[in-house]
Amino acid sequence: MTMESHNNIRKKLSEAWEGNQTFVVDRIRKDWGLDTYTEEEIHTICGILEVNAFEVGVKGAAIRGIYPTAFLMSHDCVPNTNHIDEEDYKLTVRASTEILTDQPITLTYSYTLQSTTMRRQHILENKFFECKCKRCSDPTELDTFMSALQCPRCKDGWIVQKEPLNSDSEWTCNNQSEDPQLKCPGYKVSTKAIQTLTSR
Repeated sequence: MTMESHNNIRKKLSEAWEGNQTFVVDRIRKDWGLDTYTEEEIHTICGILEVNAFEVGVKGAAIRGIYPTAFLMSHDCVPNTNHIDEEDYKLTVRASTEILTDQPITLTYSYTLQSTTMRRQHILENKFFECKCKRCSDPTELDTFMSALQCPRCKDGWIVQKEPLNSDSEWTCNNQSEDPQLKCPGYKVSTKAIQTLTSR
């Protein structure tokens, strides 16, 4: 298995592609006169680094490293491993839950304490795919309500995104009590308003 570059997707994201063209490809080929590799090959290397590199925290420096087997692990917003990077740049991956024989070994490409909207946006912009894991697919985020807001109208419900895999889906109160006295009379919030709240 080889490391993915997602060139076809990255080309469509002109800002990222153009940045690599200006600051990497043109620098190597035009400024330095190194034409051993084609523009496409250099873009492929940029993509491999963007998609597969791990951030390595070394005393305030922004360093990314490529690890020859770590890239094989799949992403999940509820990963079954965690990883730490040592001062000698060694990456240590440990199981955080029991992993059954037929289960994939997973890690997260995002920050688990962020909202579904923010995690999915980060993954799309940095790893070039849309996360559709169990947590991202569930309006309650597996009953954690991590992205939810308490309903200001009924106080017993939570404002959750009806269809979290659809970024334009509206947010509504989930209180559907059988008791008409307790059921929420209805409360909706636009996705734009939620994005404004969560971007602070």
